[in-house]
Amino acid sequence: MPSSSGCLREAVVKWHKPPVWPVAIPAFVGFVLAVIATAMAGLMQGLGVPFLRFGWLMMLGAAIPFGAARDPADESDARFGDQFAGVLMALVLGYWPQLVIPPWVVFVFLAWILQSTYLWKRDYPPFRFGVWLGLGLMSGFWGGAILAGLVLL
Repeated sequence: MPSSSGCLREAVVKWHKPPVWPVAIPAFVGFVLAVIATAMAGLMQGLGVPFLRFGWLMMLGAAIPFGAARDPADESDARFGDQFAGVLMALVLGYWPQLVIPPWVVFVFLAWILQSTYLWKRDYPPFRFGVWLGLGLMSGFWGGAILAGLVLL
């Protein structure tokens, strides 16, 4: 949408103080989905589906509302496609390399923590915001899978 100066306004998200919801809610949702997937491990094994892959597929469904998540203070144009693509990219890059590189989960946690400490300070496009939300989902998922695996399996 053209602004008063006649140029296109880039869709950006910026806060004046650290927001809690983009950090807490995705991590909590990922944690809960991992616990559900781990609790259903016996059923998934009977169906021939790895339980963590089942949890990851559930997270793909959770990516839709996170692709549309908007901060009330955000005055930019809505860009669902860009933000949703960022969430999906983070979900793919947060899960599939773990199958080949076992300590990949450490990278996912560190990337999410790094994003959570500085992303809110600057203007970033919706794709980058979506990556932040997706890394939060994956961090909660891996944390929940580790904890639930220790308790339930």
